[in-house]
Amino acid sequence: MDANAVNEEIYLEFKKFGIEIPNISMDRGYWLIRTSAGEWYDEFSNHGFIGINWNELTRENCKSDKRTEAEAIISKNYPESKQPGKIIKNIIKFYEEIKKDDVVMIPDVNSKKINFGIVVEDDVYETLVPKEKIDKGYCPYRKRRKVKWVKEVSRNSFNLKLFRMMQSHNTISNANEYADEIDSILNDFYLKGDLIHYKIKVAKEKDLNYKALRDLVNIPWVLADYIDTDYDLNELTTTISVQSPGDQKLTGKGKKSVTFFIGMATLCSAPIVAIIGGEVNINSNGYSFKSEGVLKYIIKDDYSKLEEINKKLEDIERLKKENNIKTPNVKEYILEETETEETEEIIDENKKTKKIHKVKKTSKRTEKQTGEN
Repeated sequence: MDANAVNEEIYLEFKKFGIEIPNISMDRGYWLIRTSAGEWYDEFSNHGFIGINWNELTRENCKSDKRTEAEAIISKNYPESKQPGKIIKNIIKFYEEIKKDDVVMIPDVNSKKINFGIVVEDDVYETLVPKEKIDKGYCPYRKRRKVKWVKEVSRNSFNLKLFRMMQSHNTISNANEYADEIDSILNDFYLKGDLIHYKIKVAKEKDLNYKALRDLVNIPWVLADYIDTDYDLNELTTTISVQSPGDQKLTGKGKKSVTFFIGMATLCSAPIVAIIGGEVNINSNGYSFKSEGVLKYIIKDDYSKLEEINKKLEDIERLKKENNIKTPNVKEYILEETETEETEEIIDENKKTKKIHKVKKTSKRTEKQTGEN
């Protein structure tokens, strides 16, 4: 089975249980876009775009067979530029390499904050900024791309690898080698290729003590006893940051891991579980979830272990509170069905009468934002 077929199989297995997690394309690109030392950070962020300088250069100028023409334009209009080749490459990247659904990142002044966004169109658009607006401090860049900004993060939350990414000061830098770290910043529970990713965020400023670290790492094995799955936990991989704050990331491969991850996400979302008549009821801090449909079959229907499982969940909840640990909230990924009614008029031409037929339609809504509990 090819990679796309495996990905689709896993994605549909989640949906079978009424769960939809983000499915990230393996072809997604990642780009760091500079903002002229943060000068355009607010305008890019507030108005949903990124832009690039060198207004006098066009895409046509920068084609390989017109390089001499492009260099002449640069020499005339931007005499301070000593590396015309870099300018041409940046414009080619902006027009041809950045694609719809790619992730772009922009830093503010001194790169203290980074805004992450998704490119929403394949096309570059051009806008002529009036001189009076430029004089008032608006960005003069004509060449722009529409972006939906999704998350702003402090650079202090970056790991060492992402700090290295920020050392690049090119106008446009490809950041594909940091894809795994960036995906984990934007999502805590997602699918990419044939791998399911589940992130446990440790936000405690001080380091965890040994017992807390041991209990954190053991969560999957503690909960596996209460999840109806044939997934072999020896196939589960984990990476954990030894620094605090940091993340523990669990990765599972293939269709068999789906039930395990749904079960773990469900149990980690609340400390109290009750099994009533084959249904699973979960309650936590005013949030309640009652399983309907096939999701209830993920949690083992074993009345004899109710007290035991609740004790384990209370221990996990205590661990989370004492160490400021956040886990994905399964509620954010449940497909919700809403029934609506639509009136359809049918005219019988033979009897010349009008019949009213009510049609029920179902719409499904998924909240894809990162949800942590």
